[in-house]
Amino acid sequence: MRAFDQIQFRRACSAYATGVTIVTTTDRAGAPVGLTVNSFTSVSLEPPLVLWCVGGHSRSFETFSSASHYAVHVLHKGQQDLARRFAGRDEDKFTGLVWQHGEAGSPILPEFSACFQCTMHAVHPAGNQNILVGRVVAIEDRGDADATLYFRGQYRELG
Repeated sequence: MRAFDQIQFRRACSAYATGVTIVTTTDRAGAPVGLTVNSFTSVSLEPPLVLWCVGGHSRSFETFSSASHYAVHVLHKGQQDLARRFAGRDEDKFTGLVWQHGEAGSPILPEFSACFQCTMHAVHPAGNQNILVGRVVAIEDRGDADATLYFRGQYRELG
């Protein structure tokens, strides 16, 4: 096997198209926190579990890893601007957004294709990332909206 570097590894991984999500929770003071994530997947049907990853050096890591709950919003076609907003480094990504508290207490955004409200099940360190596993306690699926995807370092639309 040939050796490879991080750049080659990252580029090869970008050949796999992923969905785009925004994960939200609240910090210890009750303020909303969120970030864009493309490492979301289902884990188990019984119990219903999902996972996503956050870097250990992310400013949001401590908030999410200690949260009792969070929500994963699957983005639909046309939400690339929202994905960019939550991928940025601005402190208050919720300015000007109308949102509500979900069943588990997490901020729920007004638009999404599907939303998984979760309680924290487990946190597993994995290299420079952390795998957060949530137990799904509520789901809202809004039907047949086409997806926003991330492929080769760019947002794309399905459909």
